[in-house]
Amino acid sequence: MWRAVPEFVRNNEVDVLDIEVIRPGVVRLKGVFVSPDAVLAITEQKLWKLRPEINGPVAFVGQGEGTQIKVGGPITRAAFQL
Repeated sequence: MWRAVPEFVRNNEVDVLDIEVIRPGVVRLKGVFVSPDAVLAITEQKLWKLRPEINGPVAFVGQGEGTQIKVGGPITRAAFQL
């Protein structure tokens, strides 16, 4: 992961979770989420998905605040099953 998402690593450290409230009902989420078979890394500019069977990371890139992932209900692991 360190080689795949170098802009996410600063001084050999990563932010595990950073939540910024943009306005009521809208947040900016950054961090690293790890499961036994995948890693999801969210940076300021990209959402990265890394899995063993994928040859390299997959990056999802939006176009500013208009790009949103909408999740209804409680935020659980299921919210990140892309």
